[in-house]
Amino acid sequence: MVSFKDFFLSNGLHVVVYENHDVQSAVLDLIYRVGSRDDFEKNKGIAHLLEHLMFCGSKNVKNFDVELQNVGGGNNAYTNLDVTNYYCWVPHVNIETAFWLESDRMFDLNLTEESVEIQKNVVTEELKESYYGTPYSDFYLHLHPTLYDEKHPYHCPTIGFEDHIAQTTREDVLNFYNFYRPENAILVVAGNVDFETIKKLSEKYFNRQSEKKIIMRSAFAGNTDSLLNSEKIVKKNVPLEGIFIVYKTCARVDKDFFTTSVLSEMLDCGKSSLLYRRLVDEDKIFNSISVEFDNCELEGMLIISGFVSEGVDVDFAKKKLFKTIDDFVNEIDDEELTKAKNNLKMEYKCDLLDLTNIADEIANSLIVEDKNYINEFVSRVESVDIEKIKDLSRKIFSKGKKNTFIYKN
Repeated sequence: MVSFKDFFLSNGLHVVVYENHDVQSAVLDLIYRVGSRDDFEKNKGIAHLLEHLMFCGSKNVKNFDVELQNVGGGNNAYTNLDVTNYYCWVPHVNIETAFWLESDRMFDLNLTEESVEIQKNVVTEELKESYYGTPYSDFYLHLHPTLYDEKHPYHCPTIGFEDHIAQTTREDVLNFYNFYRPENAILVVAGNVDFETIKKLSEKYFNRQSEKKIIMRSAFAGNTDSLLNSEKIVKKNVPLEGIFIVYKTCARVDKDFFTTSVLSEMLDCGKSSLLYRRLVDEDKIFNSISVEFDNCELEGMLIISGFVSEGVDVDFAKKKLFKTIDDFVNEIDDEELTKAKNNLKMEYKCDLLDLTNIADEIANSLIVEDKNYINEFVSRVESVDIEKIKDLSRKIFSKGKKNTFIYKN
């Protein structure tokens, strides 16, 4: 049981405290309700760029990393479609340093022309290395614009577009920085800490009125199903020709979320899964098969990818893959369901052995207003039965709405 308490500062910052006095460390996790879905129209990639710039100094801190290292700490951050999350870990006696550092860059980031230009180059190199540098790594650059139209917040991958990054100015970043307001964030403090002490530190360092202008996330209530059922051929020199099939799935808070999680695990439970047994072990049509459930606030994606064995025609392999996916609903049984559920529960319990993961889970669950997620994960997984899996499988696979990407030499 992960028991935590919370309170709000007068400026709207939501503060959460998880006490664990069996450890000697503490984690401070600050999550903002802003991700690449909030990128400005002409600055795709600006959310991720600002994440980089948050480490380039603030009013009272020249080097964020050095200050943390001086007290035995470390840090990291990530940006995704929905949120940007910053977290650091320190010996619990030095938690005040983490408060000072995070509050200083929330309210007084030091954005210079030089730092903006340097980080634009860093992000551009990251784009080239991570998305163009290896086979198939540009998949997400093709995926988002194909799956979502230009009106959809998920139209652009989080990394952004190279020409948009290049034209982003310091003024653009300063405008985007307005999202970083106390009322638009959740602060989670976890570890060997005391609730009353954290309240005092929160008041001391974070209870300031922001001077930034109010900027709000745009609402979205559209429907982009018209983009489904497309096939895109990517001509590229790859070691093996590849097939990526993408199905739209439910939102993070949808009633089908846990059923989808279990379904994904059943499809991807290693060599014992139907896809692997049939297509890799028995027929040897594919060299490997994998499944990914990419869950987001507005909607998710189930991605089934396979690399075709050498000498096998890719179109033949595609038909076999589609057929095996269609067969799935008729061949699954309770034994496979139990194995998938046990795998998910074990992985989650292992994740919660790490303090940073606990803080991250609390932060992300509260962002979507699901306060009980962390303690009910196991029971919610356990509630998924075979009929729910079959019904959802028919809903996702049988309607035929999918986008296919084929890498051909």
